[in-house]
Amino acid sequence: MDIPFIFVSGTIGEDTAVDSMRNGANDYVMKGNFKRLIPAVDRELREAAERRERRWAEAALRQNEDYFQSLIEHSSDIITVIDVMGGILYDSPSVERVLGYRQGALVGQNIFQCVHPDDIPHLMEAVRKGSQELEKAF
Repeated sequence: MDIPFIFVSGTIGEDTAVDSMRNGANDYVMKGNFKRLIPAVDRELREAAERRERRWAEAALRQNEDYFQSLIEHSSDIITVIDVMGGILYDSPSVERVLGYRQGALVGQNIFQCVHPDDIPHLMEAVRKGSQELEKAF
């Protein structure tokens, strides 16, 4: 929820306050301690904004993931994800149409065993360059 709930009471006990917070209240202020009210409101409004922004970012991320998954699933090209040692982690559905392998059948194998020997040096160079780019990114 984006609207914080802070209650003020002069008679609430600690157990009731804890139960209230477990049930959704964000904070409480005792009547004799009003100096806590403004900082509590400021903090809860800031945290509510952060929660809202996080939900928006997560929704955008899910939407982007769905979009890119759709692109990969419907691509006519084979898309293969490998690790730095050449282990196949993922292959797209087009691997069946292009190469005749059921999707996922190559997962766990090494890409270097799946290409023509003349192409191995080129593939090794591409993997090396990809690894270097990944290291630069992090």
